[in-house]
Amino acid sequence: VYTSDKLVSDMLSCVKDEIERIDARVLEPACGDGNFLDAILRSKLSSVVKKHSHSRIDYEFYILRSLMSLYGVEIDADTVKVCQHRLVETTKEIYCQDYSNEQWEKLFPLVDYVIQTNILCGDALSLTNPTNGQPIVFAEWSFLGSYKVKRRDFIYEQLINKSDNAEIVLSDRNIEGFI
Repeated sequence: VYTSDKLVSDMLSCVKDEIERIDARVLEPACGDGNFLDAILRSKLSSVVKKHSHSRIDYEFYILRSLMSLYGVEIDADTVKVCQHRLVETTKEIYCQDYSNEQWEKLFPLVDYVIQTNILCGDALSLTNPTNGQPIVFAEWSFLGSYKVKRRDFIYEQLINKSDNAEIVLSDRNIEGFI
């Protein structure tokens, strides 16, 4: 379902302080083509530009840090690719306002890797990948100082602590999920 820019803006204004934080983690469990994630990324990158554009190394590090805090799940694989591409293009657009396309080409593989890792094809109700039935797995990125990053993977279902008193629901395809 398409979400208008105005609705995205209105909803995000309620959490403005949080989405401007470069490292605030955000999960969009039905991200579609990325209307919310793109707006959140733009907000985070605006903060990066204000605080870190004086140093290319810091700028690139905090761009990656912003991307490492965004997570999305979408059930349709083609729509996931659209969302991933959109986030790459937004990052490139903002990066290239301050630095060259040649520098972007060096940063691109890292940007692409993070986005491919964090924006996933999955069913947020069954907590699995709809094509292979495997659990959805998210990477947690931790920062160790001196531009070092540590990655740990977590199964989505374990992150949300599905409890015994969760309300069972059925998707439109009759797949059991919970709230």
